[in-house]
Amino acid sequence: MALLSACGTSAVLQAGAEAPAADETVVVLGIKPAHYKVLFFPGSEEQGRFVKSSWSNAVINGIPTDGYLVAKVKSEQLIGLTMIADTRAGAFAKPYAPCNGAKALVLKVPQASVVYLGDIEYTPSGAQIGVQYRDDIAAATRYLRTHYPNVTGEVRRAETRAMPVSSACVSPAIYVPIYILGGRR
Repeated sequence: MALLSACGTSAVLQAGAEAPAADETVVVLGIKPAHYKVLFFPGSEEQGRFVKSSWSNAVINGIPTDGYLVAKVKSEQLIGLTMIADTRAGAFAKPYAPCNGAKALVLKVPQASVVYLGDIEYTPSGAQIGVQYRDDIAAATRYLRTHYPNVTGEVRRAETRAMPVSSACVSPAIYVPIYILGGRR
């Protein structure tokens, strides 16, 4: 569960934040219900699959405010939505992650722009989670203009793909290595 709370620095913007730098893109994503945390990790495309970078932290790690998550991301990288968690369980939140060829939302971040990924609604069902996508760019644009007046420019629909992931499914158990220093001989 440490992965859910400590995965990298969050690029989520606070209301009223400054416009992105020349090498950054603002990403807008609608999320319902509001208690779901999403984590986007960088990766690469290999043989038609998204391969999450083993050594990188999440580039977007957050929950929505008033139904939207707004973040700055470095342009030109490939990122995938590879972890979702219901935050109502706190530190014991069960993460949902696509694995064994299941598909994830993937985006090659365009150069210096504002992009809308869509609206996602999650419905849990046991060990799985249902995902429903819809498009309401007008509402997302209104939200952005109201809460982030310094982020200007046209809000464009992102070119996203549903791409199979290469990650293997793992049990919910978390293994922590224990190192004994200065042990007996």
